[in-house]
Amino acid sequence: MKHHTEKERRFAKMREESTKAIRRAGMRLFARKGYGNTSMEEIAREAGISKGLIYNYFRSKQQLLEELIKEGISVLYHLECKVYESGLPANEMLKHLLEEIFHAAKEQSDYWKLYTLLLLKSEQFPNIQQLVLEFMEQSFQRMEQLFRMLGASKPELEAKFFAASLDGVLMHYLFAPQHYPLEKMKEHLITRFSQQQ
Repeated sequence: MKHHTEKERRFAKMREESTKAIRRAGMRLFARKGYGNTSMEEIAREAGISKGLIYNYFRSKQQLLEELIKEGISVLYHLECKVYESGLPANEMLKHLLEEIFHAAKEQSDYWKLYTLLLLKSEQFPNIQQLVLEFMEQSFQRMEQLFRMLGASKPELEAKFFAASLDGVLMHYLFAPQHYPLEKMKEHLITRFSQQQ
């Protein structure tokens, strides 16, 4: 009985490691080559798994993509909630939010590249489009509340302008990271959006 349990534990660990390897490989290839230019065979090769075996973990390339986006949205959601529920003054909250987002962009650049590419082609993936739209709507509501706390005269518009500015900065950074003044732009955004009339 003990031997059987040990075997199951080893199998579960191996399955978990294989799933992580497939996710990492899928993220890397989708972000760098594009979803349409990446095959499951390439993902399997990159993950060090046989082509046939990859379908034991993900039934299709689209399912893998959806799982990656769900995971990314979950990370972003918890990142935002951590900041908004911190109890910090609004100026500090804004600064902390930008620091967290910029740190995530540097540490997980493949995810952000993939997310940006998908925003431009979201109509091709209705399931993902719905997930992203729901998250964005919630995110805008949280940002609007932050700008209301900062005293913005038009908090809804300021939240959307802030999100668009942030998307633009991150897109420029992701596609030319070695040349983009990310830290200076972070400071500029903090200064620009902290000063509400």
